[in-house]
Amino acid sequence: MEKHRILYKSQISRIFRIASFIGILCLLINIANYCLYNDNTYTRVMFHEMYALEEVDVVFVGSSNVYRHFDPEIWDRSLEAKTFNAGTSVQAPDGAYYIMKELFKDQSPSYCIYGINYILFLELEAYNNPQNHYIIFDYLKPSINRCLYGYTVFRDKSMLNAWMPATRNANADLVSTAKDVMSIKMTSTYQKYGYDIYINSDDEEYQGRGFVYSNRQTKKGEVGKISGYIFSDYEISEKYIFYIKKLKMLCEANGCELVFVVPPLPYATMKRQENYQEILELYDKVANDLDVTIFNFDLAKPEYLNMEDSDFYDYAHMSGKGAEKFSLVASELVKKYMDGEEIDKKEYFYNSYEELLDNSPWIFNTWIEKNEDNFMAQVACGNGVQPEYCFQWSDDHGETWHMLQEYSENNQIADANIPDECNMLMVWAKPRDVIPEETDYQQCYWMKLE
Repeated sequence: MEKHRILYKSQISRIFRIASFIGILCLLINIANYCLYNDNTYTRVMFHEMYALEEVDVVFVGSSNVYRHFDPEIWDRSLEAKTFNAGTSVQAPDGAYYIMKELFKDQSPSYCIYGINYILFLELEAYNNPQNHYIIFDYLKPSINRCLYGYTVFRDKSMLNAWMPATRNANADLVSTAKDVMSIKMTSTYQKYGYDIYINSDDEEYQGRGFVYSNRQTKKGEVGKISGYIFSDYEISEKYIFYIKKLKMLCEANGCELVFVVPPLPYATMKRQENYQEILELYDKVANDLDVTIFNFDLAKPEYLNMEDSDFYDYAHMSGKGAEKFSLVASELVKKYMDGEEIDKKEYFYNSYEELLDNSPWIFNTWIEKNEDNFMAQVACGNGVQPEYCFQWSDDHGETWHMLQEYSENNQIADANIPDECNMLMVWAKPRDVIPEETDYQQCYWMKLE
């Protein structure tokens, strides 16, 4: 009996030591995570707000073209409902699915509006980057749903990094990292999930309920060659199509209607695609297969929604001014749909991309390409536009400009015709037969020669 008692005490002691070791290890891991991982993000505040929601009628999901484009305050007024923006950076369809699954635990929204764009349908390295999943995984509350999301999106080393955020800085100067991280986390703003720490008046600001207002914008006539992902260079991701279907079924199971809204891209971005009609047809096919209503503002008529260069700040993202303009127009149309009004889409949208080009008598952007012996101006423009080009040069980095060629159909300037002291070359492009001072349809671009 005494032998059994000693053995029992020994086992209890061993269990206690193991439990103590595990407890201390977990404590050290949590301390390391807190001190070495900077989670000072918009998404952290957005999730905190999401979990604190008392009620919500409409939820927006999607990537940066959602959290930067759908302003909940404007949508609230138009829809006469409570809305919330659950968009996150590079949010893939699997992320949208698990966010809505989490939200349905405590909320019963009537509509889920998915802000779609062609990039989310592609097998793209940007979406396979675990960093884009961390920003969702980190803020989901501990649950089976969180574990399932982690199992779905993380593999190999990223799985360890997901559960131990401190390991994401394994190659960094840990002392310097800890100082930088703690300088933020010790502020009352961070600890209280305040917003002022997220505001930079020269750039952008988090305005609450998931919406980020950008103060950046492009200037009329200074767009240059638009860069972005070319649709034909990538394969369609069956995984993401699968999760869009799962999202539809999840919404149906919770009495929520899924609606697709395509925020408009700049005309120049659409023109860069070899055949933008393929993208529009893909949107329609997915929507029709799932029996989901879609409103495609890529095809919005300019008299209905007139998006200017300054309404965007790059190839896909709107400035805050553009987001307000889009939110107002889109929310009023969606309100009509929710009220059961019959909507004639031909009143608001072109039937095809070709029809849009036929009705776009302006130049979208222009740029300069260097060839072996000359500089060549290129443009993207609507169908039927016959561009003319004006070249100017500068010897003081753009402070003053000198005429090199008046407007003409010639789009090339030989090296030999450019003065030796020239350090910047600029081209203006406009449609033929319009007066430069009286048109908004011209574009310009300059190239540094040094």
